[in-house]
Amino acid sequence: SKGSPEKVKAEVIADAPDQYSIVFRPAKALPSVARVTFEGNKVITQTALQDAIWASAVGLPYTEQALRNLLDSGVRPLYDARGRIRVSFPNIGIEPVSDVQGIKVHVTVDEGEVYSLGRVAFDGTLPLNQDALLKTGDFKGGDIANFDRVGEGVERIRVALRKEGYLETKVTMRRQVNDEKKVVDVAVHVESGPLFTMGKLAYVGLDLEGEAEMNRMWNLKVGKPFNPEYPDFFLKRVHDDGVFDHLGETKAETRINDKDHTVDVTLRFAADDPQGKPARRGGRGGRGGRG
Repeated sequence: SKGSPEKVKAEVIADAPDQYSIVFRPAKALPSVARVTFEGNKVITQTALQDAIWASAVGLPYTEQALRNLLDSGVRPLYDARGRIRVSFPNIGIEPVSDVQGIKVHVTVDEGEVYSLGRVAFDGTLPLNQDALLKTGDFKGGDIANFDRVGEGVERIRVALRKEGYLETKVTMRRQVNDEKKVVDVAVHVESGPLFTMGKLAYVGLDLEGEAEMNRMWNLKVGKPFNPEYPDFFLKRVHDDGVFDHLGETKAETRINDKDHTVDVTLRFAADDPQGKPARRGGRGGRGGRG
């Protein structure tokens, strides 16, 4: 309508996970980001902010939305770890640069105020006592709302539930912000999924005497909640205790049975000599291992 002869192209762009836009723009290539600078920041240094997005931003075809996505994924977590959960980027400006091809981006930062962590509550399916989960998460109510630490606590809860046999556990959190009190409550949602138990145990590479010794040492009995860390822990114990002579590589393999929610384990033992087998230290009658 303005008489511009420039060609236009349209494309679908992912603005965020599960969010898409159809964008019409000139067909010529977008200018690339050459530098990013920040102003208004006091809590976090210019260098730290630049380092947070430098690798992703430099060379990026510039659109404001693309740059804001990088700020949300790279810079915002730095402020979340300091309780500045209302950080914003009210203005983004660009200008050409003369020494390289591309543009310089100026980001204004409003760091906001510090928020503290309030109440942490659970919902969903909770196979363990809520007090035990709170202790595992080690959430520090009343402290600065450090969401790096909160995220680590949520991950500890997920790992703890997996150790209790809930291998498909999903743990998520959502924030409930009280701007008047400058407090953030956290709701932790747990979907534990089915309980998986120990199924069959098999050995590869051992003789009958070695298998008998392993059965004696193995403590995760059939029908008990399956701890996915136990097989590797067990093999490390076997190695550290020097149970076998000529022991080479060991490996634990698991097979999950979704139908009956059991987990079968196969322990593979190899000798340091490809022609032999690991032998229980001391052998029969304590006269030494067999090759």
